Amino acid sequence: MTDLATIENLLKEASQKIKEFENELDLNGSRFNIFSILNLSSSEVRLHTRFIGELLNTKGTHTFGKSFLDSFISILKNSITSNESLNQFNSENAKIEIEKSTGRINDNYDQGGQIDIILDDQRGNCIIIENKN
Repeated sequence: MTDLATIENLLKEASQKIKEFENELDLNGSRFNIFSILNLSSSEVRLHTRFIGELLNTKGTHTFGKSFLDSFISILKNSITSNESLNQFNSENAKIEIEKSTGRINDNYDQGGQIDIILDDQRGNCIIIENKN
């Protein structure tokens, strides 16, 4: 059976780890979240999807061309083992669609709905993003 001293030591260790984690958050700025500050963190369709879509849009108003899309693809390539379509994705002529309808949702919820973001390089390669917050 666990005695009181063991429990106290475990709680002290857990408390120390929490403090270390919180210090790290303060050092690297991870606590800052503009969406939470503006009380918009649950506005997936109205805000998150459109914001991400605008950044990934090579013709976006950000005027950085394909920079954000190329960075996103690079991150995907580093986190996915092997995907030929991703390796061949051509961001030069990529088109983006936000909230693309796939038809009316049926009673079983296994058909229809919408896709949050679709990136299409017009050569048959697509990146589909389902945004969850």
